[in-house]
Amino acid sequence: MPFSEAFYDYDLLYRLTELSPGAIFHLESYPDGTMKFHFMSEGFKEIHPELDLDDLKNNPRLGFSNILEDDLQNTRMAMRSALESNGLWESDFRVLHHDGKLAWHRVRARFNVKTDGSVHWFGTFQDISDSKNYIQVLESILHDLSHEIRQPAASIQGLFELLEHENGWMEIPSDLRSSLKTSILKLEEKIQESNAKIVSAQKEKGRS
Repeated sequence: MPFSEAFYDYDLLYRLTELSPGAIFHLESYPDGTMKFHFMSEGFKEIHPELDLDDLKNNPRLGFSNILEDDLQNTRMAMRSALESNGLWESDFRVLHHDGKLAWHRVRARFNVKTDGSVHWFGTFQDISDSKNYIQVLESILHDLSHEIRQPAASIQGLFELLEHENGWMEIPSDLRSSLKTSILKLEEKIQESNAKIVSAQKEKGRS
């Protein structure tokens, strides 16, 4: 596994990270724009099966080469923002594999700045495709449920308002009338909650 002997005990790090989910890395970036991996865990083979790890070590920018262009810009902006705010570099982005399949990856890393101006990033890459797909499925289900419920709810509401103007409405026991009103209000609240969940899922899906 590519690593820098000057920084790490390879055998120890290999044992510590061999079975860790995702990919663990130590990346150094220099003021002139060049980069170097000092360590990459075995997980890189799983999330980037099409990349040779020795090539990736010598040219870390290969790891950014299959990120979709729109997401690449967002990922770079998140990296710069982390540097400016002394915060966490965190970004979700889509990766296009050589077989044409899209995958969602997430990077999370913190950094140290050295006296020579180089920046050392310590973090992880994770394949979050399953989570993103789950959100999309959930969003679709919530949308369908909201749509299916909204139409009969509107019909019930209309019928309720019509009954209120009929002479026979007052013949219905008051407790039953109250129960009907409460049920309709609760149904409307549930619809609004579903809509709010859809909006929340859309925001989560688009977060980067």
